[in-house]
Amino acid sequence: MPNSALYDGKTSKLLKKQNHTCGHCGHLLMGEERVPLHHIDGNHSNWKDKNLMVVHESCHDYIHHKSKTDCRELGAVKVARPDLTERGEA
Repeated sequence: MPNSALYDGKTSKLLKKQNHTCGHCGHLLMGEERVPLHHIDGNHSNWKDKNLMVVHESCHDYIHHKSKTDCRELGAVKVARPDLTERGEA
Protein backbone atom coordinates (compact mmCIF):
# COMPACT_ATOMS: atom_id res chain seq x y z
CA MET A 1 0.00 0.00 0.00
CA PRO A 2 1.20 3.54 -0.63
CA ASN A 3 2.50 5.20 2.50
CA SER A 4 0.09 8.07 3.14
CA ALA A 5 2.87 9.91 5.02
CA LEU A 6 4.74 10.32 1.71
CA TYR A 7 1.99 12.44 0.17
CA ASP A 8 0.69 15.96 0.77
CA GLY A 9 -2.27 16.62 3.04
CA LYS A 10 -5.10 16.07 0.56
CA THR A 11 -3.67 12.91 -1.02
CA SER A 12 -2.76 11.46 2.37
CA LYS A 13 -6.23 12.21 3.73
CA LEU A 14 -7.95 10.65 0.72
CA LEU A 15 -5.73 7.55 0.81
CA LYS A 16 -6.84 6.94 4.39
CA LYS A 17 -10.50 7.78 3.64
CA GLN A 18 -10.57 5.39 0.64
CA ASN A 19 -8.75 2.64 2.60
CA HIS A 20 -5.88 2.77 0.09
CA THR A 21 -8.17 1.70 -2.75
CA CYS A 22 -8.65 3.31 -6.17
CA GLY A 23 -11.72 5.53 -6.42
CA HIS A 24 -12.31 4.34 -10.00
CA CYS A 25 -11.78 0.56 -10.02
CA GLY A 26 -11.85 -0.21 -6.28
CA HIS A 27 -8.63 -2.24 -6.33
CA LEU A 28 -5.87 -1.74 -3.79
CA LEU A 29 -3.29 0.95 -4.55
CA MET A 30 0.23 -0.51 -4.53
CA GLY A 31 3.21 1.10 -2.78
CA GLU A 32 5.39 1.53 -5.84
CA GLU A 33 2.69 3.18 -7.97
CA ARG A 34 2.28 6.96 -8.22
CA VAL A 35 -1.09 8.02 -6.80
CA PRO A 36 -2.68 10.95 -8.64
CA LEU A 37 -5.64 12.98 -7.46
CA HIS A 38 -8.59 13.00 -9.85
CA HIS A 39 -11.01 15.95 -10.03
CA ILE A 40 -14.40 14.25 -10.30
CA ASP A 41 -16.18 17.19 -11.94
CA GLY A 42 -13.27 17.86 -14.33
CA ASN A 43 -12.72 21.33 -12.86
CA HIS A 44 -9.06 21.48 -11.86
CA SER A 45 -9.74 24.65 -9.88
CA ASN A 46 -12.17 22.81 -7.58
CA TRP A 47 -10.00 21.38 -4.79
CA LYS A 48 -12.86 20.54 -2.42
CA ASP A 49 -12.44 17.12 -0.82
CA LYS A 50 -15.77 15.87 -2.22
CA ASN A 51 -14.49 16.61 -5.76
CA LEU A 52 -11.25 14.65 -5.36
CA MET A 53 -10.39 10.97 -5.30
CA VAL A 54 -7.14 9.02 -5.42
CA VAL A 55 -6.87 6.63 -8.33
CA HIS A 56 -4.32 4.37 -10.00
CA GLU A 57 -2.27 6.28 -12.53
CA SER A 58 -3.53 3.88 -15.22
CA CYS A 59 -7.16 4.51 -14.16
CA HIS A 60 -6.54 8.25 -14.26
CA ASP A 61 -5.19 7.95 -17.81
CA TYR A 62 -8.18 5.81 -18.78
CA ILE A 63 -10.70 8.27 -17.31
CA HIS A 64 -9.20 11.18 -19.24
CA HIS A 65 -8.64 9.23 -22.47
CA LYS A 66 -12.20 7.89 -22.37
CA SER A 67 -13.71 11.36 -21.96
CA LYS A 68 -11.64 12.72 -24.87
CA THR A 69 -12.54 9.72 -27.04
CA ASP A 70 -16.24 10.11 -26.25
CA CYS A 71 -16.15 13.78 -27.27
CA ARG A 72 -14.35 13.01 -30.53
CA GLU A 73 -16.77 10.19 -31.34
CA LEU A 74 -19.77 12.43 -30.73
CA GLY A 75 -18.26 15.11 -32.96
CA ALA A 76 -17.47 12.55 -35.65
CA VAL A 77 -21.04 11.27 -35.64
CA LYS A 78 -22.33 14.78 -36.27
CA VAL A 79 -19.97 15.25 -39.22
CA ALA A 80 -20.40 11.75 -40.67
CA ARG A 81 -24.20 11.68 -40.47
CA PRO A 82 -25.70 14.69 -42.23
CA ASP A 83 -29.42 15.22 -41.86
CA LEU A 84 -30.64 13.88 -45.20
CA THR A 85 -34.21 14.97 -44.55
CA GLU A 86 -33.19 18.58 -45.27
CA ARG A 87 -32.38 17.65 -48.87
CA GLY A 88 -35.34 15.34 -49.30
CA GLU A 89 -33.13 12.25 -49.60
CA ALA A 90 -34.60 10.29 -46.69
